[in-house]
Amino acid sequence: MSFSYSALCAICKHNPSTTSCQGCKGKYCSTCISEHRAELSRELDGLFNVRNELVENISNLSTKMYPRFDDIDLWEKEMHGHIDFIASTARDQVRQFQSESSKNVRIELDKISKELQERQKTGGYIEDDLNRIRQQFKNLDSIIQQSNEQIRIDTSVSNNIDWNSLIRVMPMHASRTSSISNNVQANQAPNYFQKHPAPSYFQTNRNLYNPSDSLSNSKKSMPYQQVYSRESTSIPYRTGMPLNSTRGASMSTGNPIRHFTCIGCKTVNDYHPNERNICSTCKCPAPL
Repeated sequence: MSFSYSALCAICKHNPSTTSCQGCKGKYCSTCISEHRAELSRELDGLFNVRNELVENISNLSTKMYPRFDDIDLWEKEMHGHIDFIASTARDQVRQFQSESSKNVRIELDKISKELQERQKTGGYIEDDLNRIRQQFKNLDSIIQQSNEQIRIDTSVSNNIDWNSLIRVMPMHASRTSSISNNVQANQAPNYFQKHPAPSYFQTNRNLYNPSDSLSNSKKSMPYQQVYSRESTSIPYRTGMPLNSTRGASMSTGNPIRHFTCIGCKTVNDYHPNERNICSTCKCPAPL
């Protein structure tokens, strides 16, 4: 019996196709469909490896930010150094002004002090001399008070500084972050996956995906189009492990998968690990 080219398996090219893949739209025989699903499973494992690398990169992101904190610490030290230098310079200016202001007062005070000592030794002083010296002391004290009032500290410029603008954290690609969510939404799954929930390989604590629109009488309608499914007690969460290490495993108890549902006639069959499993009714191979 001969078959048209379109009805032949897309892999072996000589067996009649019995199954059509909803993803690539290719048609495969009962033997090659297992190979096709195995290849898809390996690709899925590769995606989980990429996902794990991204999780690790996110975890290490804080460590990679340490150089940025070093930049902030360096800027903080430099700013403190500038402020310390300016404050020290201002103190020196106050001391210099104080020294210049008191210089003349000290010279005049020394003259009056010598006169007092001389008059005390000789006894040559009267009321007018004492009143005159007393007035000189008052004048010197007035000069000292005025010198203290002749200087003030002007901080008006620093009071007007916008401190928040002195340092900024600037993303190198400011528009990239905002576009990530748009790119993810633009690359979402097609309408088929919006109508049919994702398989439970991507979910934990959920039952396997069983499409509601599958053909009930697949024996009469082969070749048919059917989403692959497998019923089991539990499905392991993929973490990039080798394909043979996850197949038939249980995440919670480690027990092997005990049953599978035929993708053709929907018969529930016993599943035997490490053996070739076929449907007891229609002889179709067990889905991967």
